[in-house]
Amino acid sequence: MQAFGIFEGGGAKGLAHVGAIAVAQELGVQFVGVAGASAGAIVAALIAVGYTPREVYDPITQSGLLAGDLTDLFGAGRWHDWERFADALKARLEGGSLLRTWLAAPWFYRKWRAPLSRLGLDHGFFDTAPIEEAIDRWLRARKVSVPPAQPRLLFGDLDPSIVPPLRIIASDIDRQSPVVFSRERTPGVAVAKAVAASIGLPFFFRPVQLTLDGEVRTLVDGGLVANFPVWIFDDARRRRRADPTPIIGFRLLERADAPHEGGSSPLRFARSLLETALNANVEIHARGIDDLYTFPLEVNVSTYDFDLSPARKQALYESARQQAGYKLLRDLAPRNPRVLAMMLNEATALFVKQTGFQRHLRTNLALLTSRGTLKIVAGYNMDEDADDRLEFELDVSACGECWMRHDLVVLDIGAYLRTKAPIPGLSKYQQALVRPTLSTILSVPIFDPGRFSAAREDVFNPLIGILNFDSDSASVPEFMGAARAARAAAVMCGEILTARLAP
Repeated sequence: MQAFGIFEGGGAKGLAHVGAIAVAQELGVQFVGVAGASAGAIVAALIAVGYTPREVYDPITQSGLLAGDLTDLFGAGRWHDWERFADALKARLEGGSLLRTWLAAPWFYRKWRAPLSRLGLDHGFFDTAPIEEAIDRWLRARKVSVPPAQPRLLFGDLDPSIVPPLRIIASDIDRQSPVVFSRERTPGVAVAKAVAASIGLPFFFRPVQLTLDGEVRTLVDGGLVANFPVWIFDDARRRRRADPTPIIGFRLLERADAPHEGGSSPLRFARSLLETALNANVEIHARGIDDLYTFPLEVNVSTYDFDLSPARKQALYESARQQAGYKLLRDLAPRNPRVLAMMLNEATALFVKQTGFQRHLRTNLALLTSRGTLKIVAGYNMDEDADDRLEFELDVSACGECWMRHDLVVLDIGAYLRTKAPIPGLSKYQQALVRPTLSTILSVPIFDPGRFSAAREDVFNPLIGILNFDSDSASVPEFMGAARAARAAAVMCGEILTARLAP
């Protein structure tokens, strides 16, 4: 299965992406384009140039690019300096009132003049230069060709016939806007420089200065503007409209039971503020994206845990791999277009066999989107119709009413079409896509067979989606009389949609 891969930023949590990618590739997912912000940008760049997940991190042999001590990438001794300074700053800010902290500032400044100067003048404790150098060295070792005298691998060196498109996002704090790096937009920019800009957590790393379009720009963490840039391949997907390519996005979520410092302090407030900025815009960017599959990976690691022990790294990787494997099998593998086409063909055949139905008949599957709507994702006998990808609100239409009631619904849609009356819940644009000769719609709930219980009312049994039958000639009584066959077809679809498919 071909898909675009999007990897959310998350600092030290980024290793989880490697485990998720490993299981995705084992299940047959081929990434035809990869993108990310911050830590996600590092992973995307490595995958783009041909590294296998095991070459990035192998949990069995504890080897790979990210298996070593990541704090070594910050410069010799710098992480130790940071720990000492962070502990002193924490004690100063939490050791008493703000007045006492202010009165003691001259003494504190004299002792910690160097790190405070880096924060005040350079706007960051760590320089990204050592990380940029390491990343460039890694990238040049794979499926790319770089002229000997050229100091860095450029986006223009990424031959599209060899490597999939790579896109990296950073935040321009001068223009307060996103900057997207790619072969098409920034061919003369070094890939490692773009990654260095994208990982620039404010005040943790110094901002990256880069000349773009003849103007010096100040760039920081891409997560500030789009930590989960699911829109970044919109142009490429439009070019592939005849064969829509889904987006697989991996998010990094700290577990609710992950250890957190208690109490309140300016330092904790600043850290929480930054975390909020990095994550709050995710829902906004995910809205309106068709064929988007989002897979949250819960991790017991914070953004700043760069000094993870080998044991915690292995646990992080294995947990992400297990979560991604289950979610990919449950939510994505059964929704392969070929599988869905086969399923709807079988559902239609079962319906016809049990009812003897000889009239015009179309069948489609509607699934819940990340926007809280129902969208038709596959259809049978709908190839020539424009309504094969309609999207419905949950509280309207036969499909939405079926979802809300958890019960079969029949709609005389012909009554609306014949009089050109507005169809409840559809915009004028959506209604214009509806097949004008339709007569009746039958919507049937698809329950999750693994969690279904006959002992409770259907409204309390969880749903997977909605199976819709519609016809140009069938009447409401005819479809009502076919309720048993329709339910049997929905049960079959539920079994297929929850099947644990082999890799």
